[in-house]
Amino acid sequence: MYTQIDMVKTIEQILGLPPMNQMDAAATPMYNAFTDKADLEPYDVIQNKIPLDKMNEGSASVPSYNGGSHSGSFKDIDGHWAKDAIEALASKGIIKGEDENHFAPDNKITRAEFASMMIRLLNIPEEIYNNEFKDVTSGDWYAKAIEAAYKAGIIVGDGSTMRPNDSISREEMAAIVMRVYEKLSKYKEENINKTTFADDSKISNWAKQAIANINKIGLMMGEPNNMFAPKESATRAEAAAVIFRILNKAGNLKASQNELKHKWAVASEKMFKGTSQDEDNQNEALLNRAIWYSVKGFNTPYPGDRKVYAPEEFDNN
Repeated sequence: MYTQIDMVKTIEQILGLPPMNQMDAAATPMYNAFTDKADLEPYDVIQNKIPLDKMNEGSASVPSYNGGSHSGSFKDIDGHWAKDAIEALASKGIIKGEDENHFAPDNKITRAEFASMMIRLLNIPEEIYNNEFKDVTSGDWYAKAIEAAYKAGIIVGDGSTMRPNDSISREEMAAIVMRVYEKLSKYKEENINKTTFADDSKISNWAKQAIANINKIGLMMGEPNNMFAPKESATRAEAAAVIFRILNKAGNLKASQNELKHKWAVASEKMFKGTSQDEDNQNEALLNRAIWYSVKGFNTPYPGDRKVYAPEEFDNN
């Protein structure tokens, strides 16, 4: 499946224009959309049923801030206890603001928002939604993120529903965090059936083991008076703090990215030393990945890839 940037790259090549930016340079032209011979067979034009400037009815609105990494600071986090975590994660594109200038740290975070953060943390590409849940439609901004998180086993839903717009409870967050941390580290969840919190009796049985483990690791902390408050809604700041701790605990991530960066730098030197641009363009797919990974900080998969590949993996994928 091609992306919007791939379409821009295709138009640039048709018109003989150079890339407008590094994103265009990293895109894949729409080769499969063209044939060697013109198709002169008559065809019927199907008019669009919905105006192009109108969303499908019933679709959730798309957040207005669609940027990648966020430079600078949000205006509403000065003096906030989670400021450092928020800024660090926003700079990596793992978390996003309510808009470009506001993070709303003390607002409740929804299940869909947290699922979206988790797939960005794990570098999992979004997936086409397959209608597994009654309360998620393909037009919802979070549908592809929900699909990716569901397929990865990060979220499980409540049977036929996902409750994407419900605020996520602290015990629900704990269960997801445990699954994510296991994917990022060598940690294996221990069989602990009781927590040390004073409100242990209020914690759902399905969440006790996860809460006991993440508290032992130091990923989520309790509330005052040794309470975990399992049914309380988590805030956006709490989500940022948890993700920041995950990254700090799973210290192998930075080393892995640096290793990939080095490998692609070496691969680029070896692969692209042709006597002309045409000769170098024979390796365009690899060149595109090298540029893409460099622009994205070696933590975002190339469009269409399942993960960030090392150079030696590319021929097999």
